[in-house]
Amino acid sequence: MQSNFPQTVNPAPAGLTLQQTITSSGAVTIPSNVSFVYAIVIGGGGGGGSGSGTSAAGAGGGGAGGYVKGWTLASSTCVIGAGGAGGTSGSNNAGTGGTTAYGLLIAGGGGPSANTNLGGIPTAPTGGGASGGNGGGAYTAGSIGQFGLVGGAGGGGGVFGAGVNGVSGGGGGCNATVTPSGGSGLIGGGGGGGIVSAYLAGNGGNGVFAGSAGGGTTYGEGGGGGGYLGAGGAIVGGTTGGAGGLGGGGGGAATFTGGAGGAGAILLYY
Repeated sequence: MQSNFPQTVNPAPAGLTLQQTITSSGAVTIPSNVSFVYAIVIGGGGGGGSGSGTSAAGAGGGGAGGYVKGWTLASSTCVIGAGGAGGTSGSNNAGTGGTTAYGLLIAGGGGPSANTNLGGIPTAPTGGGASGGNGGGAYTAGSIGQFGLVGGAGGGGGVFGAGVNGVSGGGGGCNATVTPSGGSGLIGGGGGGGIVSAYLAGNGGNGVFAGSAGGGTTYGEGGGGGGYLGAGGAIVGGTTGGAGGLGGGGGGAATFTGGAGGAGAILLYY
C-alpha cells in the first residue's frame, strides 16, 4: 500500500517532500526523472513472548524493528518485513520481525521475546539497521540490541527490568516488581508480562506514536510498543498482549498469547 503521510509527524529532509509511505511488499512507482531518493526503512517488530499459562512464569516483550535512513538509488520494488508472531502458552515460539529492504538500504527485524527459560536473539541486519533487543524470560536476561551504522538499538530488559531506550527500543522483561515497560525510541519495544496480580505488566515503549498500557487483573499482559507510523495495540481479553504499532513496534508479552510485532514500512522523499 502506498499513501501520503502527515509531514508534521515525519519532517522531510531539507528541500524534500514525503512522497510515499509503503507498508506492503511489491512494486514501487517512481517518476522517470528521479534517480535517487531519500528513504527511511523500518524492519518488522519482534513478537511478544508467552508464559506458562497458570504457572509462575512470565515472558518478555518483543524488540522494536530496525531503523535506517539515507540516500539510495531509486528502485521499482521493495520488501516489507512482517511483524513477528506472538508466542503461545508454554512454547518458546515468538517470531523475529522480518527484514525490510529498499534500494541499497536494509533494516533488520526486532528480536523475539524470550520465553520462560530461553533467550531470543535479535536479528543482525546486514545493511546498517538497528534492531531492538528482546525481553528476558522468567529465568533469563534479555539480549542486547544490534548496533548499526545509524546508531545503536536498546537492549532487552532482564528478569526484573525494563527495556533499554535506543533508536529501536528493547523489549521489557518479566516477573517484575517494578513496571517492566518496553524501551522507547523512534520505535518502541513491547511491554513485559507479569504472572499474577502481585506482579506488574509492562507498558509498551513509545515510538513516534505511543505504546499502549499493560494490564490484566489475574495475569499481567504487556502493552504493544508504539511504531513509527501507528500506536501500540491494547491488550485483548486479559489473555493476549498488545500488538506492536505499524512501523516496527514490538509486541507485548502475555501469560497465554503474546502480541504480534508491527509490520515494517518504507518512507520515500524526493
